[in-house]
Amino acid sequence: MRSLIWLLFGLFAFYSCVMARFEFTKFKIKIMEDNYAIVEKNHLQPVNRSLKLFDLRIKLLQLPITNVKVRWVLLKRSNGYLPYGQNYTVNVCQFFKNGKNLVNLYIFSFFKDYTNWNHSCPYNHDIIVEKFPTYSTKAMTLLPLPGGDYAVDSNWYTDGKLRAEARIHFTLS
Repeated sequence: MRSLIWLLFGLFAFYSCVMARFEFTKFKIKIMEDNYAIVEKNHLQPVNRSLKLFDLRIKLLQLPITNVKVRWVLLKRSNGYLPYGQNYTVNVCQFFKNGKNLVNLYIFSFFKDYTNWNHSCPYNHDIIVEKFPTYSTKAMTLLPLPGGDYAVDSNWYTDGKLRAEARIHFTLS
């Protein structure tokens, strides 16, 4: 009897993780200096009732970029957006050289096929994300989170200066 209860509990946990639906709902970006970069495109395009595609194009004005650091935190909506977990700091150039941080590697795996930003420093080109589908049913299989509204706040630094702030909103159901 006890093993049957554990089996049912395990199946329920597996089903709830596998069937979670991740939907990307909004992306906001603020460039700190107009002479550093320009957001040329930041667009959620509906294709049909259930499919939206995200396009982003950032024109970099001061090239080459030789170091990039990102600080990000996951926020959960509960009487406002409150921190949910810990803050992360990623040296992007080192990440693309060795890719050893599993959390960041897992997150990058979602959009790596839709972007040209997939190599180590230096960056001599614009940052492009094209036709990124805004929903996934496999998104939370390895990092299960309870259902609800979430956001990821990120600060982007180059040469030790804050260059951009971005917020990604998404829903898990």
